[in-house]
Amino acid sequence: MKSIAFFITPHGFGHAARSCAIMSELKQLYPDIKVLIFTTVPKAFFQDSLEGGFYYYSVLTDVGFVQKSPLEPDMYWTVEALKDLYPVDLQRFKGVLEILERWNTIIIVSDISPLGILLGKRLQVKTLLVENFTWDWIYSFYGGSVPQLGEFIPFLSETYGMADYRIRTVPYCGEGNAHLIVPPVSRRVRKKKGEVRVALNIGKGQRMILLTMGGVSEELGSIAKGLMEFLETYGVVLVCPSDVIYTRRVGNIIYLPKFSEFFHPDLINASDGVIGKLGYGTLAEVANLGVPYAFVMREGYPETDHMKGYALSLGNTLEVSRQEFQEGRLRDKIEALLGMERMERDWENGAIASARFLLELLESQ
Repeated sequence: MKSIAFFITPHGFGHAARSCAIMSELKQLYPDIKVLIFTTVPKAFFQDSLEGGFYYYSVLTDVGFVQKSPLEPDMYWTVEALKDLYPVDLQRFKGVLEILERWNTIIIVSDISPLGILLGKRLQVKTLLVENFTWDWIYSFYGGSVPQLGEFIPFLSETYGMADYRIRTVPYCGEGNAHLIVPPVSRRVRKKKGEVRVALNIGKGQRMILLTMGGVSEELGSIAKGLMEFLETYGVVLVCPSDVIYTRRVGNIIYLPKFSEFFHPDLINASDGVIGKLGYGTLAEVANLGVPYAFVMREGYPETDHMKGYALSLGNTLEVSRQEFQEGRLRDKIEALLGMERMERDWENGAIASARFLLELLESQ
């Protein structure tokens, strides 16, 4: 029995969502393939995103940035975490190598985790890098403010260059060769818009706004409560995935557990508009579904300008500053969102082409 392994950065949930989208499409084409997942993204995320058929191993595969909040990195602890992981001592991952050999892994997919590429080279297994940016490119922008990050750039650049194949997903950052460039990659919707809204107890005459921070905790309670009167006056229901244990409703605000019975792409599809952090996962989902999107800017992230430009090109998006978001000044943004139309897209979800490419690689081994 052959297997394919995914090594996924734990930086946010966007990379995991992208990998899950590709896994799901691949399983449609190759139902018998065994899928191994290596990451510290919670197992619950994959249980929510994939309908079975995978083996999960909690392994630190990457650092990226250690976060203070969804909108702010912690540079000191980022550097400390990088020092602890790099340079990679493959003896530290002897157990992972044994798992890959035992499951007859023939392709390793890295969603910007350098570790997957290094282990592939050790085992002489073909590697595929899936990215819209890489950490060497990101860290190069911090030379003046955090020079310690520059120490890791040569190692990261060399490692990414070792990948046998490369897929770049729109919107991507910087220059780089690729075997395939695909449109945004996102998970498929499972339930119809009306079905989700009925399950949330949202009335026919009400509008729904999804407030999401892409899998990173943020204090949404005070932000949402400040909008209570406005929401009730205008018949708007605000749905907030958060850190609550159980689903609860307070007036026109619905708080959902991070991993609830509601699939995140279904929530986006059911919404009249989305307010959320400008990250790849949410951007890809709103782009493919055509839902109006108010994106919250993140300061100090080099990829933000690239994603902002792409988001604005979609035609039904608007910008929310970090200060506006944190102070809860969202009434005008919600009104603007509700005045925008959902748009039809003329491209195919990039997960489909990515899965076809992977299938060709698998069949050639």
